[in-house]
Amino acid sequence: MSFDAVFLDDPAYIQNNLFSIINNLHAFIEKIKKPDIKSQQWRYTISNECDQFVEQYQKVAAWFGRADARLETLAKNLVLKLGQYARHLKENSKKKQLESLWSEIASNYEAMIKKIPQSQLPESVKTIEFKHLIPVNYYRSIFHVANGLLAVTCYQFFMTFQQAITLLGCHLALFTFLEITRRMSKRWNDLLVSRVFGLIVRPREHHKINGATFYLLALTLNVFFFAKNPVILAILVLGFGDPFANVIGKKFGKTPLYKEKSLEGSLAFVLISFIVTTTFSLVFQNLDWPLVRLLSLTITLSITGAIIELFSTRLDDNFTILTGCSIIASLWFF
Repeated sequence: MSFDAVFLDDPAYIQNNLFSIINNLHAFIEKIKKPDIKSQQWRYTISNECDQFVEQYQKVAAWFGRADARLETLAKNLVLKLGQYARHLKENSKKKQLESLWSEIASNYEAMIKKIPQSQLPESVKTIEFKHLIPVNYYRSIFHVANGLLAVTCYQFFMTFQQAITLLGCHLALFTFLEITRRMSKRWNDLLVSRVFGLIVRPREHHKINGATFYLLALTLNVFFFAKNPVILAILVLGFGDPFANVIGKKFGKTPLYKEKSLEGSLAFVLISFIVTTTFSLVFQNLDWPLVRLLSLTITLSITGAIIELFSTRLDDNFTILTGCSIIASLWFF
């Protein structure tokens, strides 16, 4: 680690070297993503580095506080989590505890660097492009696709409207119950988030509504209000387009479009959605349409889904993509 905390007493030093200071932290967080708990040397080294980062970022947080109280709070939260990680290492905590804490550290880091451009810090700092932690969660992507296929298969081939609404309503009630009760007990929340759904949960969902709940809500409302064919196509767009955009964007995204979204990810969304919806319509929906009309529908749906996914920052995209595509698809079936 190349920054002595003594130098961080100088505000000008922090301002001039903030990119390197935060870049060092980014590299450290990446390094501890997969803890080598069997190595006592690794525990000792990482614990010492955590302590050094805690000392450094206490001073960085104080510098942030001169311009933005919210940014100071985010940096202090990061200091707190790094201190907890060091204690867990010294107490020989299990791997799952360290991985859970890593998710919180990563989430705090992301929140901090996202806040910097919106803060009252000097413009020279606000325009710096800091590195993001954007791991590809293949488990979540596979789960996303599997859910889409399951929903489409059940509704297209096996269920009536009444059966689908009843089943979705029961599942939505269960997930709503879980969302409410996990806010009443930290232990229950940790069990659900870290163990039951640990492989597919995003760090921010530890204390916010889970994407699966939004998905069930959107499915229930869309099945209730829209005809079968439009809803099924919308499910396919969400089920395939969103996870493929996520994987391609994070692995190969080089051309930024909006915030953390890339052109490569959006193009992947459009391409896979177009292929899947067109194939499904031709093979299973038996639409007595001219080919041009069908292709115009599937390409429009694919582009619509990609645009919604690109700008869905406030509302969960499981809800916005499914609902938006159902509305657009319904226009073709009038």
